Amino acid sequence: MYSCWNRNRTTDIRKNAEAGKISGLLTVEEGGCCKGSLGVLRRMYELGVRMMTLTWNLDNELAAPQANPGGPLAAQTQRGLTETGFAFLAEMERLHMIVDVSHLSDRGFWDIVEHGTRPFAASHSNCRALCPHTRNLTDAMIRALAEKGGIAGLNYYAAFLDTDPAHPEACRSTVERIAEHAAHYKQVGGIGVLALGSDFDGIDGHHQLETAAGMPLLADALRLFQIFRQYDGQLFEYQDKDGNDMVGISFGTLALMRSWLDRYEEYMKEVEKCNEIKDVKKRGEALLKAEADFNLWMDIYPESEAWQERLKIQKPHLQNF
Repeated sequence: MYSCWNRNRTTDIRKNAEAGKISGLLTVEEGGCCKGSLGVLRRMYELGVRMMTLTWNLDNELAAPQANPGGPLAAQTQRGLTETGFAFLAEMERLHMIVDVSHLSDRGFWDIVEHGTRPFAASHSNCRALCPHTRNLTDAMIRALAEKGGIAGLNYYAAFLDTDPAHPEACRSTVERIAEHAAHYKQVGGIGVLALGSDFDGIDGHHQLETAAGMPLLADALRLFQIFRQYDGQLFEYQDKDGNDMVGISFGTLALMRSWLDRYEEYMKEVEKCNEIKDVKKRGEALLKAEADFNLWMDIYPESEAWQERLKIQKPHLQNF
């Protein structure tokens, strides 16, 4: 990864992309650190900051957060940006510093849409249609974000992913749930709105993706959902012969054949072996080769052999995607 420190960062990012390099920019979570001072904002820009959330979970000089005494299902629709917040919006856009609306109240989000002129971001928020937590975006918000050319980063926190955020202890954070939110983002806002937000440093509890090392699992889940949506099927949880929790796909009349399950299981074993390689470069090369082999096979596999007898279906998901 290469950081871009001079003022001509857009050019640097493009050059890095052309050279196959990943660029990194400084961002700040919690605009309250500016204490309402545009001078502090400008100084942060000079130091390299290129994106900032207006709020975190507490009120500050700029805006009201999504946190609401009514609980995680009660959106804050009355209070948005303050007068100082609107001044910050104008100055951030003048500086080309990205406004981050994650944590911002519903009213604040629409203040940005109505008064802003540049693309903005929701760096770590999911889809409210799938998980009604107010930290997530409604479909109307996703469409507005996409129309402005913005992006939304998928958050891995269980209470922002699962269907019952009022009881976070019962929520699960799995790659399948993340993939569901990714599919919804794509359906409502288009592929260009999708990004990864993670929130690794800000969430607690158990998550299937504890670190960035688990990204291959998410890639596999996203691949499953791509097939799943292509054939308009239904997702099921089941157990394999060893009692492990697995995910299967029923295509109705079009069956997902035994050969696909066998090849996918083989691929996951290859990934496990690759992750045991200590040399980082060799591990990366092995993972890329395993993925390339699987992708090649995916393009040519047959679609005829029945597979239902291999699954012990436990619980169908109620939603079709």
